[in-house]
Amino acid sequence: MTSESHPTPSRETAEIAGQWQPIETAPKDGTSILLYTSEGIIEGYWSHNDWEQSPCHATYDGCGGVAINCRPTHWMPLPAPPTIACATGGQQ
Repeated sequence: MTSESHPTPSRETAEIAGQWQPIETAPKDGTSILLYTSEGIIEGYWSHNDWEQSPCHATYDGCGGVAINCRPTHWMPLPAPPTIACATGGQQ
């Protein structure tokens, strides 16, 4: 993932959480999502007319992002992050 801010999934996107969707229906606005490829499940987002992701299972594309080695075929929204207690006792 890049240091750029990525949009969070919309309410409509959240309603399909837990269901794989065809890649053609994936958001292309920079929203981070789960992508299914022949190499496994990765977190990625659409950028510069292609899918990009964090360094795992990818190679640097020279354009500030990381290109995915295998074309994703399906996607699903990221799950909600866990709620954890901070060291001071508050919620994070």
